[in-house]
Amino acid sequence: MYAFESSNGISILDVGWNTDVALEALENGLSSIGADLRSIESIVVTHIHPDHYGLAGRVREISGAKVALHHRDAVLTKSRYLDPSDLLLEMRSFLLDAGAPKDQVDELQTASLPALDRKSFVEPDIELEHDEIAPVPGRLLRVIWTPGHSPGHICLYEERFKRLFSGDHILPRITANISYHPQSGDNPLRDYLESLERVKAYEIEQVEPAHEYRFKGVSMRIKEIQQHHMERLAEVKTILKSPLPKTAWEIAEELTWSRPFASYQPFMKRMAVGEAISHLRYLVNSNEVMISDGNPITYSTSKL
Repeated sequence: MYAFESSNGISILDVGWNTDVALEALENGLSSIGADLRSIESIVVTHIHPDHYGLAGRVREISGAKVALHHRDAVLTKSRYLDPSDLLLEMRSFLLDAGAPKDQVDELQTASLPALDRKSFVEPDIELEHDEIAPVPGRLLRVIWTPGHSPGHICLYEERFKRLFSGDHILPRITANISYHPQSGDNPLRDYLESLERVKAYEIEQVEPAHEYRFKGVSMRIKEIQQHHMERLAEVKTILKSPLPKTAWEIAEELTWSRPFASYQPFMKRMAVGEAISHLRYLVNSNEVMISDGNPITYSTSKL
């Protein structure tokens, strides 16, 4: 998270998890610059995920700050945080369509629930749009809509210092999870790759990401990320040279991950399968892979 000072107080970019530990860390950070939670007048959130948005309700309650989120994520807040019952049903169908083992579906379906604390639920006060100036008094921070990691993910660009606050869109070492799921949109990998091209139009000297560390050389980093996804698409097509169609789960089991797929906890397995499907849907939309209408859904490189 980042704090921006102005003559009237503090604006912050992202707020972290809805935990006491995160709230204390924010308080300590603000104290180090002579501020406190009541100094916050504006909260801009790069995207809806709970490690970025989760604490917004508690901070707004203490400070009275306005919360800003892109409109494509804003419409998802109630179904994700206030009443996820329908989303849980959609997730179950998604997992069955993906070919998840039936004896694991219950655990996979609810794998993200521990991250949700509904007491901090908040709807944004301000819905952001691409190319407008973010509500951060004293700073000219332009909103860049960069969907892919979430439908309403944004970066902020500060032209004066040529800095990009990149959220999860561009990270220095790891790649953002680009998953297909019930709230992702039809083709999140296409959206993400187009978003990378959108960012290339800006003159950027330094990137301030939401994870890991700040870095320079954004053009080279974008090329590395693009290359990663091209290699992953090629790997998916190689796996699909099998004579029999495969489910997304079966494909995810064969893909190269940082650790063996079988060793992942349920939530990580769900993200891995979602990322496999995002690559499959990209290939389906480019007519390189065929998709079945069955349950579970299967994929192949020839007509079924």
